Amino acid sequence: MSSEPIRDRITDLTFRRAVDLIDEGEAELLADFLAKHPQLITQRVKVDDQGYFAEPCLLNFIAGGIAVLAFGYGYHQLHPNATVPRSKNWSGIGLILSRVILGSILFVIGGLNGFFQFVPVQMAQDCIQCGQYIDGLIASGFLFPAVKSIELFTGALFLLGLWLPLALVISAPIVVNIALYHMFLAPSGLGIALLMVGLELYLAYRYREVFIPLFQMKPALTEATLQEAQSTSGEWSATH
Repeated sequence: MSSEPIRDRITDLTFRRAVDLIDEGEAELLADFLAKHPQLITQRVKVDDQGYFAEPCLLNFIAGGIAVLAFGYGYHQLHPNATVPRSKNWSGIGLILSRVILGSILFVIGGLNGFFQFVPVQMAQDCIQCGQYIDGLIASGFLFPAVKSIELFTGALFLLGLWLPLALVISAPIVVNIALYHMFLAPSGLGIALLMVGLELYLAYRYREVFIPLFQMKPALTEATLQEAQSTSGEWSATH
């Protein structure tokens, strides 16, 4: 096993550039670079190493960075007066990479491939239920194109970074369904399904302040909303 750093053992220069952007904390440049080279999102490279970095993808590098961030946060809680130089915006990179990966899966593998079939989907020969499930979606005449259109729409929102809480709400049932499909019918794709669930939960956690009011049993109305409701009620009573 070589003693060189993992980064120097990556022969794919495009992949190595993405790793450099992760290490440098260049979140915006990384998002633009992945948009130009979307194959990097799922690509794995072989390096002369064992264990975690035996055949890493970009998610391995970003997860390592998040682990360092978590350690730094814990250390700061234990030693609040300590000063630690911050050269990498791991939190920002984690947010961008998570939405880009989830958006790419939904937009390309889910939506576009659902309509144009440019990536052949291999089904297990003995999975009769898988074929019946897909055939049922198509036979409905509306459900299959509706699901694929939603995947295109939400995937585009994730990739563009627009209305992310809305994209999370709309895509959540589809992601859960994908996970259940692979859990009970096609276990071979369970890895990527669980990845989607993890990314969905991570992004929901990052935007938790938006979702917290949804779990209030009896949310209080604002003064403006109350006045509008009273005004509307008064107008309705006057006309009826």
